[in-house]
Amino acid sequence: MYNPQELLEEFENLEAGKPRLMGIKQAIEEADRAKDEDHSFIFRYEYVKESTFDGDHYDSILMFPELLAKFDANMQKKCCRISKTTTLFSLMNIFRSQLTLSA
Repeated sequence: MYNPQELLEEFENLEAGKPRLMGIKQAIEEADRAKDEDHSFIFRYEYVKESTFDGDHYDSILMFPELLAKFDANMQKKCCRISKTTTLFSLMNIFRSQLTLSA
């Protein structure tokens, strides 16, 4: 049975880098199957963050457009229990980090 809190706890306990990215990817797939838009966004955010700071950065480049699409699709709603301003600034900081790391 789908339990987003349990998925979050599972991947947070994994080793940083590839193992955690694989766990987050599984959580994304389960949230998508459950049509849980909030956690689908949150898990993508966690994936981009993990790849940017503890991965090879390539995965975040691939996931970032999906994250932005989820953000845009949910702008009219209360976006994922996080204020829109906070979410936007977080996305901008990750994007800025990506540019710095790839330069």
